[in-house]
Amino acid sequence: MSLISQDQMYILRVLEKTRLLTVSQAFRLLNAANGRATEPYASRVFHQLRYMQKVRFETEDIVTPANIRGGDIDRDMLGAVDVMLDISDSAPLEIGGEATPFKLRFLTDDGDRVGNYGIITVPPGGEVRVNFQIEEVSTNANTIIFLLADNTQRTLIKTTQPHYFAVRDGDKYRYYAE
Repeated sequence: MSLISQDQMYILRVLEKTRLLTVSQAFRLLNAANGRATEPYASRVFHQLRYMQKVRFETEDIVTPANIRGGDIDRDMLGAVDVMLDISDSAPLEIGGEATPFKLRFLTDDGDRVGNYGIITVPPGGEVRVNFQIEEVSTNANTIIFLLADNTQRTLIKTTQPHYFAVRDGDKYRYYAE
């Protein structure tokens, strides 16, 4: 029988939804959750979980649940997790995995209100499909964040939902309101 810490349980719950995390994302999640995490601590959490055969390292920095085997690294999910962490002032209250058209859904509590967000990744040329999916799906998300491949896609996304755009700029994201 192995004892699992609360931080390890938290990371496993997040991994159930996201299917992969980087060590730096785990650090940001743990730091938001308990305010005392360091990046070496997050790395130790992953190494302990690997020792317990709960996770595996896909690369030196990317971890997946042990029951998920191989395949390509989902860069869209890693981007969606980065965006979630950027806009969350504290640990997300709840994280939901993929549900078309959303790559990631989550709830936040900023003290004044609970935010309900959905992140949709938009590949180059995928704007029409995303527009169609948004019209076909009723969403409970108060705010949609479109994770774009480039800034020129902003004019091609059409929705009446409250939304923002996120575009990767080097190792950070730029955010735009419409």
